[in-house]
Amino acid sequence: MIMSDWKNEALRKIGRNLVNLSKIEGMLKLFLSRVNFQCPINELQSTLEAKKKRYEKMTLGQVIKDYLRTYNSDLEQIHQYPDDRKEAWVSFSFTTETEALAIHKRDYDFLIRHRNKLVHELLIRFNPESEKNCKALIEKLDEQHQHIQRHSKYQQQQLYVLDEAIRRYFMNQSNQ
Repeated sequence: MIMSDWKNEALRKIGRNLVNLSKIEGMLKLFLSRVNFQCPINELQSTLEAKKKRYEKMTLGQVIKDYLRTYNSDLEQIHQYPDDRKEAWVSFSFTTETEALAIHKRDYDFLIRHRNKLVHELLIRFNPESEKNCKALIEKLDEQHQHIQRHSKYQQQQLYVLDEAIRRYFMNQSNQ
């Protein structure tokens, strides 16, 4: 490869990793904005919009903390309705019970560290005019990409499970 090819490849892989990290963040925000709530049925849309807005400004680290709280959560209070309610209420909770919480926490900590390292260290030191620097960065980005892809697939599966749960719930409700 000629020098401009190394530079272009490094820049392409920087973009790939940043886009994929942003997608994971977006999937986590979408997931969190659709779970663990209660409200009068006529306020469902505004409740979900408020949850979405709450997560829009959060950083990846903040979103991951909230996400990890969904594991083994005690969400009984979400399904307790006010005694004086005068209209229909809806509640929805999604918990993930797993023995592997420590592993997920470690994996998400890894993601945060590597995202911060990419943005706050590697890019600052990146010299696109150095073939050696480009090659070293490309190697680090490829390693990082493998980990990012594993998380991306996991988050896609979580969203699929959530979507299926919601769909089945509403299908069952309409059949009753």
